Amino acid sequence: MKFFRYFLFLILALFFLGNFNQASAISDQKILISKVSNSMIEITNLGDNLSFSKIEIIQKNKIIGEISNGVFLKKSQISFGENGDGELLNPELLKSQIKLRIDGQDVDFLCGLKMTCKNKNAPEFTEEDVLVRDLNLGGDFEISKDSVIFKNGGLAEKEPDSCENIQLNEVLVNSSEQFIEFKNNTNKKINLKNCAVEIHLGSLKKPYKKVFTDEEILPNSFFSLDSNADPNFKLLKMGLNKISLLDSNNQEIQTVDLKNSKKDLSWIFDGKEWSQSFKTTKNSENIFQPCEDGFTLNPQGQCEKIKVCEDGYFLNEETGRCNKIKEEKAEKEKTEQVENNKKTEKKCNDGYFLNPQTNRCNKISVEKIATTECREGYIRSPETNRCRKIATLATSSKELAICAPGYTRNPTTNRCRKNSSDAAKKELTPCKDGYERSPETNRCRKIVKNNGANNEIKKEEKESKQSEFTGWWAIAVIILIFLAILFFEFRKDIFAKLTKGKK
Repeated sequence: MKFFRYFLFLILALFFLGNFNQASAISDQKILISKVSNSMIEITNLGDNLSFSKIEIIQKNKIIGEISNGVFLKKSQISFGENGDGELLNPELLKSQIKLRIDGQDVDFLCGLKMTCKNKNAPEFTEEDVLVRDLNLGGDFEISKDSVIFKNGGLAEKEPDSCENIQLNEVLVNSSEQFIEFKNNTNKKINLKNCAVEIHLGSLKKPYKKVFTDEEILPNSFFSLDSNADPNFKLLKMGLNKISLLDSNNQEIQTVDLKNSKKDLSWIFDGKEWSQSFKTTKNSENIFQPCEDGFTLNPQGQCEKIKVCEDGYFLNEETGRCNKIKEEKAEKEKTEQVENNKKTEKKCNDGYFLNPQTNRCNKISVEKIATTECREGYIRSPETNRCRKIATLATSSKELAICAPGYTRNPTTNRCRKNSSDAAKKELTPCKDGYERSPETNRCRKIVKNNGANNEIKKEEKESKQSEFTGWWAIAVIILIFLAILFFEFRKDIFAKLTKGKK
């Protein structure tokens, strides 16, 4: 018998504890309904400045008042109604229960004694009354006996959210030097205050969350979060990591699911998709490297070792073969350069100058006045003061022949020469399915994409539904046990009344 009584007391204690936790959660918000009339409602912020997306007044599951995208200043009030910060649609606030909802979460309510609602926090009242609340005591509503003034002015404009101008850029998971890199995509410095990153590790329900304070990112630069910046920072090397970038209103800007991370390979974002790269570029621009150092991606999308040539040879990238370095040609060019230098060092006697074309000393001619003009087709040389023939295309009486197909005329030598092979590039063969052509090497490479962890997410959703179903069954069983205990405790009275009724 004592066991059943203890069990009954335990059930009742859990019930009251649940209600206490609900009231405690509401008081933790520090934003409460402070005054209510039939046409006006006032709410008060007892905490710090709150940046919000929506403040809503709910009645009969309908939104009758709303303010969007602002800042609720600390120790101040916001009112809804005539001449308030927000308007009310068809206000009849004292007819039924009202709720205060901020960013999708119910934070406070008003429920009169005769209203059809579970929890009561106000006495019986009429539509002519005004209800007030002593917020310092955190008590219930009372009917005001004095005149009441509804205050406002606690609403301020929200500063532009700079969190939207940054992105998740690189993540190193399967390594002892884990980090998450953020990139500033603008030409202005960004302060990360109130921006946040949230990480769900595998099936753990409670995520890791880092809210930034005074961190800054320079224009078109980077910032990394690692264990040095936050000792609690950690990623699962082999499991699923769901990483979300949040703005100052706790709304998602960017989310990525990363799993099957290879050792020492980093995940990089190219603006569209995530890929694993052998090149880790912390706090710098991403470089996609599909193969490890010393290897290259062949047209089949496989990594193969790069050929290394012996001393005296170089790798021909077109043929893939090692060609010998021609040292004789280089030595010859070096010798010619030395000889030319020796020629330029030749000195002439007074009255003579060095002719650079013949490398001979020519006599400096005394300035003369030309007594006779050169005949047609000739011109006087300023160096030798002699007439020389003009060799130009204009004085030639012959008409130049057209070059053969595949040849063009050299403007320097006036001769036909074969077209360069660079002018007729071969049409490239399209890559196979699943491959793309690299703009750097002009070769086909395998497309590397990140497959999300849909199966694991679906599995978690299924487990969540099963646990919810099991919870309802548990509640039903507890109710049945409770009824059985009541019947057992008062069985004598019940049987006595039944027997008396039959007589």
